[in-house]
Amino acid sequence: MAGDFNWGIAAFAVMPELQVRIMNLAGAPPALASTSNHSVANLGNAGGAYIGGFVITHMGLTSLPWAGAMLVGFGLILVLASYRLERKEETV
Repeated sequence: MAGDFNWGIAAFAVMPELQVRIMNLAGAPPALASTSNHSVANLGNAGGAYIGGFVITHMGLTSLPWAGAMLVGFGLILVLASYRLERKEETV
């Protein structure tokens, strides 16, 4: 139970920093830029539920941890690629 509480705090503690970063990088009006963070978070929730349901239906419940690990790995690859692109743009 305490682990769930700590996980919830850690997950939601990231949102304000993301919001500030998006607002600083966006070339859009502040109101539009501030909604993008929440829109993407909701899209991630919906996509995760869809993928989880698909995996359970077609591959079984025991495949769910593997699918989750693959999604985390894909997310890590995207983060590293984004970081690398950003660093490359700063040096140019």
